[in-house]
Amino acid sequence: MRVLQRPSHLRMALLGMLWAGALLLPGAGCPQRAATPKTTLKAYVTALESGDYSRAYDLMSRSFRKQFDRSEFISHQRRNRKDVRADLRQLRVGPTKLVVRAQFRYGDGAVLRLVREGGAWKLALDPVSFYSQRTPREALRSFVRALQRRRYRLLLRFVPNQWRKVMTVADTRRLFSKKQIEATRRLIRNLKANLKNRIEIQGDQAHMLYGDSYKVELKREDGVWKIVDAD
Repeated sequence: MRVLQRPSHLRMALLGMLWAGALLLPGAGCPQRAATPKTTLKAYVTALESGDYSRAYDLMSRSFRKQFDRSEFISHQRRNRKDVRADLRQLRVGPTKLVVRAQFRYGDGAVLRLVREGGAWKLALDPVSFYSQRTPREALRSFVRALQRRRYRLLLRFVPNQWRKVMTVADTRRLFSKKQIEATRRLIRNLKANLKNRIEIQGDQAHMLYGDSYKVELKREDGVWKIVDAD
């Protein structure tokens, strides 16, 4: 049997809240109403305080329930009652700040994030900013997108400063010349097929291995990630 890692009660509550919008809380003889993160958290605390561990488990997210079954969860709560009480004291105070987020995946793995503000959902980032360089993975996806769309001038944004001084739009156009077009197409195919590979980050340097022996190297400059070498 697996052992639930401690201290996980606060974490459990937050995991359960991830699916708060899809949960319904029962009312005493009243029609069910949609839960909110705060009511879900309150129900979780109430369930633990009353020893109704099965009810608390029902408030956990689907991803959590895939990792731990009901009996494991209940057994963990009973074995760690002292820790449960300590965490409940903190949970009763309530969150000092509650931020509810959502994300929408589209295209080649791009993610659009939204946040709940003033009772309404708002976009966290501009969805038409297709060429983000905020993270190594976003920079790599943007680089591939720019290559696919032959955005010659835009490709210069991904060139490290040391080479940017001497590179021109004409240089990026040559990637699609008769001599280079097949190599460029092959690069696009290979990168697209491996965009979900693990990326290792060390400070302002990052790299991703792909294929049999290829490696993409990235570098952070001026707050954004650029492509040093895509093989």
